[in-house]
Amino acid sequence: MLRCLCLLAVLLVLTGCGSAKDTSMPPLSLEPSASSTSTGETSPTSRSASRAGFAARVALQRLLRGIGAGDARICASVAPAHARTVFGAAGCRAWVTSVKRHLTAADLTALRTVRVPTAVAGPGHADFTVAFTDLGWAGTPPQPGSAPVFQDRYVLRHAGSRWLLAG
Repeated sequence: MLRCLCLLAVLLVLTGCGSAKDTSMPPLSLEPSASSTSTGETSPTSRSASRAGFAARVALQRLLRGIGAGDARICASVAPAHARTVFGAAGCRAWVTSVKRHLTAADLTALRTVRVPTAVAGPGHADFTVAFTDLGWAGTPPQPGSAPVFQDRYVLRHAGSRWLLAG
């Protein structure tokens, strides 16, 4: 009898029976911005475009966050002609590695936390465009045009196996 009571007590402790603390997990849900499709499209062409748009958004988000972190490796994701236009004669690497001289602390923080929730196909067949106003900023957003990296729109072009900022 004592053996049964001890066994029952151990089972109650192990199963948490009678515990007031809720240890259940919340249900899994995706953030709306994490979805690769937003309209429930079903054709193979639209699914392919949706996947490409998602990849372009991820590429732009990495690029902008890399600029905010001063990571010059992102320069490999900027088309050379666009790099000359945006960063001038000094080039992308020099500008990004000295980003703290070019941007305010608030702008750097904004870049490090930026989200890219949407991209629109075009203007070319392998391009996606993201408007500055569509970017998600934590806190106060920077003003477009206040620095070379804050463009009115960003055009990403698929080149080989990667996405390049081309406009």
